[in-house]
Amino acid sequence: MAGELCGVCNKNEAAHKCDECGIPLCAMCTKEVTLQRQHPSSMLKPDVSSSTMRSPFTKKKVCAKCMAAVDF
Repeated sequence: MAGELCGVCNKNEAAHKCDECGIPLCAMCTKEVTLQRQHPSSMLKPDVSSSTMRSPFTKKKVCAKCMAAVDF
């Protein structure tokens, strides 16, 4: 994303893209949402001693417009 400007503020260089709409975002305009995975492999069974290979949570980086519009 070298040289690409943020699609929200049009001032700062974009660091990544919105995971929902794909607009380029700078660090200042990025909103982060933490979601719990609903896949069985990320869940622990009660009364069983085991460990998961991945976190039961995932993070999405979105713009303010998607943060307000999308039901996470």
